[in-house]
Amino acid sequence: GRFEDMSIGKQHIRVDGAHNPAGIKALRASLDRYYPDMPRVFLLGILADKAIDEMLPALLRKEDVLVATLPDSPRAAEPELLVEKADVRHAEAEQDNEKALNRVLELADEDSLIVCAGSLYLIGGLRQMLLQKEH
Repeated sequence: GRFEDMSIGKQHIRVDGAHNPAGIKALRASLDRYYPDMPRVFLLGILADKAIDEMLPALLRKEDVLVATLPDSPRAAEPELLVEKADVRHAEAEQDNEKALNRVLELADEDSLIVCAGSLYLIGGLRQMLLQKEH
């Protein structure tokens, strides 16, 4: 769950449990270093008590695409809040994690990088879904 490399067919995926400002900044630095010009499609879920207003601009570029979803925690931020606060090319909310993952897979082409990040309450489940789809 730390800049973990996964794939489904020809789609490139990175999974990272970045869930606070320091982790988000480290993730962005790694993305910029290894994938500076690649289009990015994010699947993101954050807890409401985290520094969302600091984290989103630190992670997302204006040309990025975002699907926000709900981490499996009573402290989860509503995906609509993330969509409202994100300054990106396209953003949408999907409460259900599996539907959100399927939506990200639809939005990304083989030239895009899919980045699944945010709450560890989200990443664990997403990893399992991705592993099932890999096989």
